[in-house]
Formats: sequence, C-alpha cells, structure tokens
Amino acid sequence: MRGSLLCAALLASVMAHAADAPTVSVQAHVEPEQPTIGQRFRYVLEVSAPAGTDVAVTQPGEHLGDFDVVDFGADPPAERDGRTVTPHWWRLVGWSPGEHTIESPPVHVHQPGGALADVPGATTRVVVASVLGDADEKTDIRDIKGPEPVPPDLRIWYALGARRLPELGEFKEFYSALSGIVRRYLEDRFVVRAPEMTTEEFLEATARSSVLEPGQRQLLGDFLAESDLVKFARHVPTLADSDRVLGAAERFVDETAVREQLPAEEHRAAG
Repeated sequence: MRGSLLCAALLASVMAHAADAPTVSVQAHVEPEQPTIGQRFRYVLEVSAPAGTDVAVTQPGEHLGDFDVVDFGADPPAERDGRTVTPHWWRLVGWSPGEHTIESPPVHVHQPGGALADVPGATTRVVVASVLGDADEKTDIRDIKGPEPVPPDLRIWYALGARRLPELGEFKEFYSALSGIVRRYLEDRFVVRAPEMTTEEFLEATARSSVLEPGQRQLLGDFLAESDLVKFARHVPTLADSDRVLGAAERFVDETAVREQLPAEEHRAAG
C-alpha cells in the first residue's frame, strides 16, 4: 500500500513539473529553397516560446550537417499570439549536389528549479543543385580555359556580387563579400593562405616578410579591422563608410597588382 502511494506521489510530482514547463517549439527552413553548389544560403531556425521563457540554442561548430558554416546570428524577437518568436540563422555553403538533411541544433529550455529540458528538433530537407544543370546538358561541357591574370582592381567582382548591398542595408553581407575578395586576391597574388587566417594572424605574418610595404600593410590592416567590426561586433556603417572601404580595397589591389611592362619600358630597361 505504501509503495503504491509513493509511486502515485512521484507520478503526480512529475506531471506537475511537466505542466509547469513552458511549451517551446522550433521550425526551420532555408533561403533560397534550392541553392547551387558553392552558393551561400541561410538556414533559419525559429524558436517559439511563451514570453519570458529562458531558452538556449546550442551553437554548432564549423559544420551543420553536410554544410560549412560561414556566418551566424539572430534576428530581433517578434511577438506572435502571445508568444515570443526568435529567428536564429546560419549562413551555410555546400559542395555536394543532391538531397541533404539538416537536423536543427539542440534547443533547451530552463524549467522551474533550474533543470534543462530538451526541445524536439526539426529536420529540414535541402536539395543542392549542380551548376551543370540537368544531365542532358552535360554533353555541352567544353574544355577549361587557361589561367587569367589577376584583375588590376575589384570593380569587376564588385559589379558581379556586391554593388547594391549597401543600398539595401546589407552592410554585413557587403563587408563579408569584399573582405573575402581581398583575401582571395592576397592568396593568388602573394601565395599566402589568407582565407584561413584571422586578421591578427595575417598581419603578423606579413610583418615578418617583405611581401607588403609598411604603408600597404597599414592600409590592409585598417580595411580588415573595419570589416571585422561590421561582421563580428555588429558595428553599423554608413553608405559613405561602404564607399570609402571599397575605395581602400581598390587602392590596395591597384598598388600591389602585377604590372605588365610596355615594350618601350622593356627597351629602356635593357639599355
């Protein structure tokens, strides 16, 4: 009899705690719905909870499922039907075509008394499209072209990918794209693994070598430091700032680019 009463009391306690625990749900989707190989896309996880609920979202490492994580953040919470909905997002990139699934990062809710409870996750299907298109189009593959020289400035790349981002208020995207272009240029121009280094590591490496003059290293350091402020410290620049930083990047590339020697210059050099 006593055992039955004890079991009943324990069951009632568990049910009471379960009733007290806030109900939290998650939903996930990707933008765009069908990215291509190498295209960055957003994975958005919306966490819905009663107002005032203490919710924790686990931050993944360098990968989320089959995809590389290149950026992450959270949008301001919104109130919907008496609940608080907080969108957490990750910018991902994939290198393998076909169908993939993303299991949402673990989400936990703090229960009364300090205990953590797991929130049921969400599975998202992602189809990565090949840049070659359908199988019938693959017969049109042509031989690759030879290497092209490093462009003298960034205007071509900028026109292709980042022209209107500041006008749309996408400053973080703009600075990320521009700093990525500069780092890739540095890798091609000076055979430096710039994309794999932090700003501090790269500036320290260039300081120990002669690949850059002091003025060029200072110009690059100022550009990368400002880019890091926007990308990681949530600094909000202005349109004038974006124009200025673009000019600094173009000036840096122009000062360090390989110059083709004209015939007359070659003749004078030989004389």
